[in-house]
Amino acid sequence: MTWQHFDVTRMGATIGAILHGIKGPDVGGETLFTDMYAAYDGLPDDVKEKIESLDVEHTFMHTFGSFLTEEQKAGMLQAYPPPTHPIVCTHDVTGRRHLYVNRGFASHVVGRGSEESREPIDLLCRQADYPEYQCRFH
Repeated sequence: MTWQHFDVTRMGATIGAILHGIKGPDVGGETLFTDMYAAYDGLPDDVKEKIESLDVEHTFMHTFGSFLTEEQKAGMLQAYPPPTHPIVCTHDVTGRRHLYVNRGFASHVVGRGSEESREPIDLLCRQADYPEYQCRFH
């Protein structure tokens, strides 16, 4: 698989990235994208109200931590502390709302324990699983 990477910048800050597949494998090699704006739009109003003011902590430990020793984990967490982001973000130009949560990096809802955080995070991640909100590229 060969990829070309492009950063999307505005006023000197990276606001996104694009991967361009140059050569894919004979079998597989698909990439699936989810429209997190559409996923948010598809939520019931009562769920939108419940998640509106929630923040979630993100960490790379769920996905990459298993490859590190305990000492390496401690060093990486010190160098790169887990950031906190709103679960619902607003596009700064269009004002459109979207979800900002995923299974690979969402650790917990700020102010809640991991058990209490599981339900809202799972609900929102399952929302992103609906094929109606997805696009598959080969």
